[in-house]
Parts: sequence; structure tokens; C-alpha cells
Amino acid sequence: MTPLQPTPFRRGVDWLLATHPGFDLLDATMPGRSVGEPAAWLIVELGQPSEGELWAHAVHRYAIWKNTGAVHTFDGSAVSDEPVHVPGRSCGHNGWVRGCPQCEAEHAYATALIEDAE
Repeated sequence: MTPLQPTPFRRGVDWLLATHPGFDLLDATMPGRSVGEPAAWLIVELGQPSEGELWAHAVHRYAIWKNTGAVHTFDGSAVSDEPVHVPGRSCGHNGWVRGCPQCEAEHAYATALIEDAE
């Protein structure tokens, strides 16, 4: 990765913002991060503005995996098993497609990384 290339975290955030242009970025945190030890997930909260209200939002939470930039839904306590988006797949799919050999291999690898992190 060169300094001019975005990190996987950034690619995941960019995708979220591009696919939700009317939503506001409310928060982005790295839970469990300690000094000198980066976190595995970036938790992003997007706010869907309520009609006629300035600050009222429906909050949508996502978790972005550090190593791949894969975007998962997040309910506040658990991350979805399947990502809703994986940036830069070599097969060209923007999400996990069952039956695609490349998607299946990348999914198995990401699942193993998650299990190792736990």
C-alpha cells in the first residue's frame, strides 16, 4: 500500500457514504483499541434524518473489518455473518456471492481471521 492508496477501513467508509448520500456520519469508533494495539473493527453510525427535524435520526450501525474493508451490519452487540459489501474483490462482485469461487475463498479467509481474533 502506498501513501496515496486508501486503507481498507477507508474504502469501507467511502462505500457506506457513497451508497447512503442522504445520511449523516454520526460516529466512527474503534472499540477495544489500546495504545499500540489497533482494533480489528471500525464501528460506523450513520444517521438517517427524520423529515422536518434537524437532529432526529434513525441510526444505522455498521462494522468494517480492518484487514479487508468488508462492511457488515451491526446491531450493537453482534456483527452480521455475511458482509453487505467487500471492496475490491478480484472477481468484480461488490458483496459475497454464493457459488463464486473467489467470493467463497475470500469469505472463508475473512471468517478464519474473525475466529482467530476472538
